[in-house]
Amino acid sequence: MDRHDIGFQIDRIETYHEKFKVRLSSYVEALKIDFRSRDIISFYTSIINDIGYSIVLNCDKDEIFQSFFYALQFGLNHFKLASNPNKEREIQVGKTTIKTVGKETRDYIDFGTWMTVFYTAVILREKKAIDFLTGLENRFMKQGNVSFDDVRIAEVEVYKVLFEDSKYLEKAIEIYELKEKEFSKVLQKDAFGFNDLLEKALNKHKEYFSKKDRAADFWGWVSFPLLMICSYAYDNGISITVESDYIPRWLFEGDFKDCELNIK
Repeated sequence: MDRHDIGFQIDRIETYHEKFKVRLSSYVEALKIDFRSRDIISFYTSIINDIGYSIVLNCDKDEIFQSFFYALQFGLNHFKLASNPNKEREIQVGKTTIKTVGKETRDYIDFGTWMTVFYTAVILREKKAIDFLTGLENRFMKQGNVSFDDVRIAEVEVYKVLFEDSKYLEKAIEIYELKEKEFSKVLQKDAFGFNDLLEKALNKHKEYFSKKDRAADFWGWVSFPLLMICSYAYDNGISITVESDYIPRWLFEGDFKDCELNIK
């Protein structure tokens, strides 16, 4: 399945992407000098944005993998510090370990932000990050400035039990009556059913982001939720036959063994 027309000229995307690479490098070095004054979570969103650009531009795997690495690191650091206000924590910036004190905030600690960071953790197969995120209590995320509803909380509950005993996942899906039927197909080892649901979900994604007022939204260029679901399914033995620009195969297959991180 081809990606929808994103409504941007490729040369404009290339220009932004090249400038952002310089910004990212400078920002990482600045974090190592003065961490607390930096708004890491807003820059996290910029990195997610650029991941969309780099995938559209068919950049090298190393480059895309590195952007995912920093996105997860920044998102994880934000939640670690926000959930431990006034306590000293060790965090990683690149390969550098920094000791800093957590700061209380209501910004970007909501369920929606948690989900995007969780997506990157699952795609990268970072178990420690997954364990930390699933250990965060809902009462903490309910303090966020962004409003939430029962459906969003229910989605988070399903994601939290993904890596526990499968009976908990089945129970969570049954209780919350979510649209997470893909996970049920994984549990049943139903590859045909999973691929059928995946194709329908991708068609809905394409239809939604093909609208003129949404085509340029970077969240539409790659489907992070479906990429996460496919990563989970692939690791649980489901053969994924659907091909789509929205879910690069090398990412959901975890083909990172030859990727090199150019970080300090």
